[in-house]
Amino acid sequence: MPYIKLKTNVEISKEKQVQLKDIFGKKISLLPGKSEYYLMVEIEDQRALYFQGSDAPCAILEVKLYSPSSRAETASLSKVLTDSVSSSLQIDSDRIYVEYELTPKWAMGGEEF
Repeated sequence: MPYIKLKTNVEISKEKQVQLKDIFGKKISLLPGKSEYYLMVEIEDQRALYFQGSDAPCAILEVKLYSPSSRAETASLSKVLTDSVSSSLQIDSDRIYVEYELTPKWAMGGEEF
């Protein structure tokens, strides 16, 4: 039951949003047992977001997971997510955070996992 939320202070066209959503959907499978079928993606652009005291382009990705993944697995996903956002939105990779949160309870369709 993965969820990826992208927040950035740059504008993202609808075309780029769909492009990023598609990349996230394909790459979530880097984590065992995860697939696009259960993935929800949220994209927030033009946010008041500052990093190192500057409003230069930056972003944060929040990744919520139901079951834990290894450090190596999340490192692989972090690299892909960062590279995708960096190249799509022209944001320096060192201005992109990726946060992981393990969520112990999820429900879908009114049924808890």
